[in-house]
Amino acid sequence: MKRKSYSHGGNWREAVKKYGLSPNNILDFSANINPWTSSPGVEEIVKDNLKDIYHYPDPQCIQLIKQISQYLG
Repeated sequence: MKRKSYSHGGNWREAVKKYGLSPNNILDFSANINPWTSSPGVEEIVKDNLKDIYHYPDPQCIQLIKQISQYLG
């Protein structure tokens, strides 16, 4: 059996040529790409928790549910 070939995301370079656009005017939503920088708050949280990044999150989200419950009352 032959394996199917898949390509990742859109080809923004081809769109630039085909439609005569500037690369600065292309937003690629075909993949999980953020054209803007992350917020300083997010960067700080990631930096502070980098040592734990290899742990998978709780699939039942127990801590999240608890904190949302406390926040909402």
